[in-house]
Amino acid sequence: MASPKCIVPWTQIEVCATGYVRPCAEYLHEFTDDEGSKLDLNNADTTLETVWNNAEYKALRQQYINGERPAGCNKCFSQEDQGILSRRQRELEIHGKHLHLMDSTDAPNPVLFDVKLGNHCNLKCKICNSEFTKKWEATELELFGQVINPSYGKNWVQQQDNWNSILNISDNAEVLYLSGGEPFLIEEHNQLLEHLIAQDKAKDIWIKYHTNGTFKLTDKLLEQFAQFKRIQLHYSIDDVGANYEYQRPPAKWQRVEDNIVHALQQDIDVRITYTVSLLNCLSGTNMLEWCTKVGIPHNAIDINFLHAPMYYNISLLSYAQKDYIKQFLTNNLIDEQVNKFIDTQHVEEIKNKNWQINSRKEVDNLRRYVISKLDSKGNAALVDVNPKISKLVGNDET
Repeated sequence: MASPKCIVPWTQIEVCATGYVRPCAEYLHEFTDDEGSKLDLNNADTTLETVWNNAEYKALRQQYINGERPAGCNKCFSQEDQGILSRRQRELEIHGKHLHLMDSTDAPNPVLFDVKLGNHCNLKCKICNSEFTKKWEATELELFGQVINPSYGKNWVQQQDNWNSILNISDNAEVLYLSGGEPFLIEEHNQLLEHLIAQDKAKDIWIKYHTNGTFKLTDKLLEQFAQFKRIQLHYSIDDVGANYEYQRPPAKWQRVEDNIVHALQQDIDVRITYTVSLLNCLSGTNMLEWCTKVGIPHNAIDINFLHAPMYYNISLLSYAQKDYIKQFLTNNLIDEQVNKFIDTQHVEEIKNKNWQINSRKEVDNLRRYVISKLDSKGNAALVDVNPKISKLVGNDET
């Protein structure tokens, strides 16, 4: 077997919504300092410049130079072993021209910069938590007795030193990933666009946004976008109609659809990020029919699978629960991926220290508890919008 190569450690860095830092979104843990504490941009002594060539990043690069499979990259290698295209493979294809950098454990400033701009968001999606939207904070306190966001009460985005680092590093960028929270809600985001335009860097930069679709592109934004090499909007859309509104309150489906149709009329790339969870694992047909209706080609749909919160992760279902789901799946593009995921991803022994979970039965109980509590406060219940999944939730196998 050929030695694995990954260009990510030499070209990319991700800033999480918490202010923690890691190579990319697939990496299994955030970087730490010599004492084992997470490197945190909420702390004044941590900067992007010092993280970029810190000891842990250099060690990761050295592992690839040695031809090893780093443990933090197991998600990619696991996907590849199952025949699923991984982030590692995609980035090699896109940024393979930088492979010459792999001769050293030091690297110049990253060419791909993935910034999750905090947790300012206007939605309270069922599959989300307070790490990505402040709107979950009060509910988590009520449901779980604590706020999940490890950076609760902090906001690294509002520290000017961090923005100075972002502006500095972005000058070398070829690609920017901007998400949140909701990036179009975060004022500092405009500062970054204007800086790159003023520095005459915009024409060389491709920006990929991840947005919830609740904001219509303004004339000002479109004028800014026109200065960049390429703009790609990834709309996080996991369902349509009433199912969408149930999963992503308080969004209104018609407004989101109108905003996406408007974006399709502009000179930008529009893609759909479809994240499969228990709540939408049977919605593939409806999603594909909607994409056809509005003119989004099916090859512009990126299919991901949710891992957290764990109670919506379909890989944690029992074999009987998975068989129940599979009886409703067809042979369309999305359903085939769901079927493959169910067949290749299974957890025999469930233990999660953070959730104090030690069995599948406890996951099932937690799922029922959360859904019941949220349904009692919402405008719709799961049984109203998705009776098949409601039946599974109410009749879980142990």
